[in-house]
Formats: sequence, C-alpha cells, structure tokens
Amino acid sequence: MFASSQDPFETFNNDLFRARGALLKRPGVNYLPLGGAGLRGFGYNVPLDRVVSANVELVQRLVTRKGAWGRGTISLSFFGDAGLAWSNLVALDGDGLSDAGAGLVARGRLYDRDVYVRLDAPVFVNQARLAGGRGLGGNGSFAPRWTFTVGDLW
Repeated sequence: MFASSQDPFETFNNDLFRARGALLKRPGVNYLPLGGAGLRGFGYNVPLDRVVSANVELVQRLVTRKGAWGRGTISLSFFGDAGLAWSNLVALDGDGLSDAGAGLVARGRLYDRDVYVRLDAPVFVNQARLAGGRGLGGNGSFAPRWTFTVGDLW
C-alpha cells in the first residue's frame, strides 16, 4: 500500500502514468493517482507495510453551470489527513503521518462522461522529506506544494 496513491495493479491500465517516462510521471508534472491511505501531501512512491488513516475534507461549492454539454461545479476544499504507518522500505520519522491544505475541485458530467479533477495544495506535511508535489520552492514541513488528480478517493 502507498501513503497517497493507488498501487501498480490499480494504475495498470493508465498508460499516461504506469510506464516509465510516461507523460504524467515526468519531472515537474505533479500528478497523483489518489488512493492508498489517501495522505495527499506525500509522494506517490511512499510504500507502507501497514497503515491506518483518516481523511477530513470540507467542500464549499463556488460555481455551478448547466447546459447542452452537461453540468459542472467548481468547489473550494480544505483537507486534513492523518495516519499511523509502518514501513520496512522507507525510514519514517515516527509512526505518524499527517498533512493539511486546500484545493479546487471540478466535478460534473461532460456529455456522457463523469468528470472529477482536483488541484490540491498541501501546505503542511509533517515528514517533509517524503512530501510530494514539489516544485514551488521550500523543503520544510510548511512549504508551497501542488498536485492534480483525475478521479476521487471515495
């Protein structure tokens, strides 16, 4: 299981992410195939042997549109994730993993397809060396980070 992402079996059919050098795995592309323990502030490649986690999210709808093309909403979200984790493959600084941040969620139906896209900015990660979504500068627990996700955790 991974701290923030789906496992290789779940991403097997995602040609944009699965293969080495794939479009969504290139440096500077902060794509997160959200899954696993759902700890959004951590890198997609943080493996865990055991984990228990909880995720909290508050969402406020900002805009709703409907037309011949379908319907859609854009919402603001605030999230916090916490878990107890153990790993033999990655050195953890203690058993606790936590993150918090904000983001934008676009959700709707485009013709015959459901669409769900997230842009998350986890600004706090308690174990900064395992954080994902880098590229905006800063390496500490409080630093600007961003990731985007297609699909929902739940």
